[in-house]
Amino acid sequence: MYSLHIASGVKDDCRKLINQFEECDTVRFQDFSTVWQSMKFSAIFTGRQSYAEMLEFCEEVLQIAKVFMLPPYRFKTQIGGLYLLYGLYYKLPCRKIKIRVTLSEWKEILELHNNIREGNHTDANYILSKMIYNDVFYHCAFHREYGLEKFLRVKEVQTNNQYSLLPTLRDMSEPDQILSKIETFSKIYHQAKSEISKGSEPTRALNMYDAKTAEKLIKKIKDVEYTRQHPISDTIDEEKMVCSRKSLKNTLEKGSQVKSFPDKSRAKIGHGFDTDSSDEEELEINRLDNYNPNLPERFEESSDSE
Repeated sequence: MYSLHIASGVKDDCRKLINQFEECDTVRFQDFSTVWQSMKFSAIFTGRQSYAEMLEFCEEVLQIAKVFMLPPYRFKTQIGGLYLLYGLYYKLPCRKIKIRVTLSEWKEILELHNNIREGNHTDANYILSKMIYNDVFYHCAFHREYGLEKFLRVKEVQTNNQYSLLPTLRDMSEPDQILSKIETFSKIYHQAKSEISKGSEPTRALNMYDAKTAEKLIKKIKDVEYTRQHPISDTIDEEKMVCSRKSLKNTLEKGSQVKSFPDKSRAKIGHGFDTDSSDEEELEINRLDNYNPNLPERFEESSDSE
């Protein structure tokens, strides 16, 4: 089941806008405004079908734009990210939305503000000071809000961890790199030990090293990379939901087809406890033709008399 991210393509548009801004000679807001208008970036909030969708979209857009004003981006990119965040925030169609920042992000913003003041960049200094004065930042523990409703929604969110070793490990697992060479040497070493042992596998005394260690490590790195690029969908499969509905429907239909038997005790106790008339048949007792009233009540009496 394919699910499209609500802010799909926004990050690419933001990166394109900032790249064009970086081609300008200065870091003045006028240059950024020219690029903004040429791309018609104000129309980014159009086309939403409901208020809930618009609200979620605005929150996602602010989180995407905020990344560009934080490290490890260079100074001019951070200025472009600041202008971008400023333009998006004051164009929001929804009220009472703030920019979520964690403690570490807030420290980086203050450090950026110091660099702006030291460089005497008046436009950026005014804009960031205005945003701080207008209390547009919401200080929180996490940059995203967590709740149970997030469980059934798919998002193409990738953490921006500047200390991640995955890119380095991915490069090491490429052909002709160190892990691939270790894998090749391991196979040669394993084959040499097998020849010494005169068998398909080396003896236990020589088998002190697993020849498939590098191979397993490369496979694990590729699996992690694939999982990062293809996040597991938490949404319920639509086909399974249809099957569940059909199964439930069949169960209810079978339950409704269960034969109902008349209450036989009603004929014996009568309808004294009912408030309305009953349509159930009364139990009819027919008189026996050859009935002997002198028969004993118990079998013991009949056997004693004989």
